[in-house]
Amino acid sequence: MGAYLSTSDLPLPTGWERKAFGMYRYSVLPFAMGLLFLQAALGVIWAVLIGEGSVWEGILGISLPGALATVFLLAAWSQVPRKAPVAAEIRTTAGGNALALPVRRHSVLAGSRATAGIELTPGHVTIRYRKSPIGIAWDDISAIESRCDKVRSTRTNVIDIVSRGPETGSRIIDVPHTFLATDPTRVYHLLRFYVCNPELRPELGTQAGLDRFQHGGYESEMRVD
Repeated sequence: MGAYLSTSDLPLPTGWERKAFGMYRYSVLPFAMGLLFLQAALGVIWAVLIGEGSVWEGILGISLPGALATVFLLAAWSQVPRKAPVAAEIRTTAGGNALALPVRRHSVLAGSRATAGIELTPGHVTIRYRKSPIGIAWDDISAIESRCDKVRSTRTNVIDIVSRGPETGSRIIDVPHTFLATDPTRVYHLLRFYVCNPELRPELGTQAGLDRFQHGGYESEMRVD
């Protein structure tokens, strides 16, 4: 599979697999199969119209070069790195301004599209994509972890927002990379950065926080957990 290109020098989170970001390329497979069937149909038509040789000779005559071309095209396409988008905005919410990260369209079908996304304020992280938003205070987050879920041939890189413990109703909020419409690597480092640097949370919802996200500035001031 092709490489995954973050638009910064931030390292890929531990446990994530680059090939998970290439799963979108499987959407090319139905197109390639349709192309092969079209070539076979043209082979039959060609054999009938020309009237020379068998139908199978016509199919092979047209389909074989096309099949080889399709294989080479798919091989080349699989090696093209996918460049991650960098998308974020400052949004006005009931609790003040927030740094808002967009989510993919299929994630917001059941919710209000205008307010969907992940909202980050100095006090809270709120995930909005359904009727009931999921929220957690920064001070209740104990860790930001990363893992890769594998189900048969499908891989999904996941960000885990882990709460502090039973006194806060212990839970883990999962954020799959397929949910995000912005660079997942940046989102992971963003969350981890503000957990480790609470004194910098006031910049969330301001131009400073937006600039930090756009430039991937989450390593130089990172403290050890």
